Amino acid sequence: MSLKITTNKSKQFSFRINPKNSGIEFTLVIPGITISIVLKGLRNSKSAKGRSSQANSLHSPMQKIACADIESFQPERYQSLRRNISLLIKLNTFSNWIIPCIILPALLLAMHFLYRGKLPTIFLLFTFIFALIGTVGILLKIYVHTMGRIPIDYDTSVCDSENALAPNETSKWMKLLQAQVLWQITGIYHLQEADQKENAGSPFLYERMRITAQYKKPFYLKTKARVIQLKLDPFTLILLADKCLVVRKSKVGLLQRNEIILSEETIAYPEIEEIPGDTKVLQYTWKYVNNDGSPDKRYKDNVKLPICFYRKITIRSESGLNIILLISRS
Repeated sequence: MSLKITTNKSKQFSFRINPKNSGIEFTLVIPGITISIVLKGLRNSKSAKGRSSQANSLHSPMQKIACADIESFQPERYQSLRRNISLLIKLNTFSNWIIPCIILPALLLAMHFLYRGKLPTIFLLFTFIFALIGTVGILLKIYVHTMGRIPIDYDTSVCDSENALAPNETSKWMKLLQAQVLWQITGIYHLQEADQKENAGSPFLYERMRITAQYKKPFYLKTKARVIQLKLDPFTLILLADKCLVVRKSKVGLLQRNEIILSEETIAYPEIEEIPGDTKVLQYTWKYVNNDGSPDKRYKDNVKLPICFYRKITIRSESGLNIILLISRS
């Protein structure tokens, strides 16, 4: 959210809503002042520009990595928990909308004194209304982040035992947190021979975007245990000791931890972006390469590319969870 306040020469009140690429802009015009608030509702995907332009010239079709909708992760026994989390998210979003109203009373009072009390009495009414709305938003925000949080109590050692989490599975989650660069694979091009020669000889090309993984507790949960969050597209995966939440805006899905299957494999991948610091380079090749590995001299912009040693981790469940990640840490 961004707030912008400018002066104007208007003598009328007006309010308008303007959709923008970055979100939605709300503009309030009052005599002397224009207040604009932009709510950023569109997520900026950090997919590589080089990969996107490269993919446009391919003749090979792309296989989209599809994941089931959140509606597929709705176990009946956790219906109350999902509803409570969804309600807290909605209340938090609502508070974000109305808290900026607390700024308006100060501006209206300043104008009142600036014009030496000659402004209409309705200004004082607006001052009270906006102050009340902003105060409600602040109190609502405090409640959601304190008393409203949902307690999650469990014994992590018991949960791990019941879910039979193997040590190597735990280490796979740790690799996501320790990697310098983490990508989500959203599509796979299985390249034809002609496309391979123009993509460093690789038999496949990933459509990918950078994401983050971190230890971070959601504002709506109260727990002493560590919580892992994966910021994916188009949802967030929240890993608890015995459960896994799938959250998209105010929609919430839930899986049991033992439903999730992690698999891992190593791959050699030609990198056109900057090489991550924790990545091992196996060898170098050419962007446009002949069958014998020599550079294709028909292209003047033929550059050397590193073949990087990456790990690919797949997160799946029988209920339809399907996430493929690429990590730089080898």
